[in-house]
Amino acid sequence: MPFLLLISLQWFLQVRSDGSGSKAQRAMARRTDGEARIAALVFAWLQIVVRSLLWLVIGVGLLLIYPFNPADIANGGGQQFTASRELVFVTGINDLLPSGARGIMPVGLLAALASAIDTHMNWGASYWSNDLYKYLLCQVSLQREPRN
Repeated sequence: MPFLLLISLQWFLQVRSDGSGSKAQRAMARRTDGEARIAALVFAWLQIVVRSLLWLVIGVGLLLIYPFNPADIANGGGQQFTASRELVFVTGINDLLPSGARGIMPVGLLAALASAIDTHMNWGASYWSNDLYKYLLCQVSLQREPRN
């Protein structure tokens, strides 16, 4: 069962599941503009709603498993209550997942962080080379084309 769960999650969270690339091209390659708009709206709606529902179910389920206790606000103050609510996801990982899946979760979170950092580094390099160096420095200031 855990193997099937991992394979199904890998399929569900594939690289281009955000609608970029070939999926967007297939959605837009329709006979008319109206069909392309409908295809894009249906695809976007499914991506946003259906994929978000998975996280909504997980979040509500964790809030039901670890219920709200009004005494926590009175005894420990609002900050302690807020901190305990923010730890619900981590507590659920620790209490509910088997040891193998519990080990995969931090790795997945670190991979998402590394991906975000990599994206921003590439974005920054692209802005530097195309916008600042090529346009401002070479074309505006030095009045020449940039060297390759």
